[in-house]
Amino acid sequence: MLILAGALLVLGLYLWERYRRASATRRASVRQTPVVAEQQPGQFPPAKPLTPPPLPGAPRQVIALHVISRENLPGPDIIAALNAADMQLGPMRIFHRWPPAPHEAGGRERPPESGSPPQPVFSLANMVEPGHIPAEQIENFSTPGLVLFMTLPNVLDGMTAFEDMFAATRQLAEKLGAEVYDEQRNILTLQALEHTRERIREWQRRQLLAQAQSSS
Repeated sequence: MLILAGALLVLGLYLWERYRRASATRRASVRQTPVVAEQQPGQFPPAKPLTPPPLPGAPRQVIALHVISRENLPGPDIIAALNAADMQLGPMRIFHRWPPAPHEAGGRERPPESGSPPQPVFSLANMVEPGHIPAEQIENFSTPGLVLFMTLPNVLDGMTAFEDMFAATRQLAEKLGAEVYDEQRNILTLQALEHTRERIREWQRRQLLAQAQSSS
């Protein structure tokens, strides 16, 4: 029941954050410079967008990025790119980047065979519901895009986790011949990227303030 409650909380937080950001008026007049490419978003195949699958626990924010192509990404290419990005298939039939394993230079933790899995640094799913990446039928699988997402609090420092996820997103986009998009599936700009970083800084500031108040 606790895991279910945590999962529902993550889902609610993610949907609320998407609604809030979509409804907000952009006040900045800074030129929107694409981070990865200068072309405008194309028309994607009609599909129901995926809300990133919730993870156990009760994080307070969800941060997401997308890798989207004008043509469907073939399954074998996706698996090859994920292997190169050090991501493993894990809980919920999606891929995860695990934190560095303690006392193992360059190694990564792996989810246990039984019991509750550890929290990943970030995860990756099919952009289209239900989000699964069917490794057992990968030759016949394709998708218009992938979604990478992380939660705050994170097993790593929030900014470290985000920079790790952003680097992996760019790497995947380059290998797959795709583009990097933001949470609203708009092409990622320098302004949107910095706005995401500021969200993380603000979250961290609130956490420090709450800790200080609780210890006083």
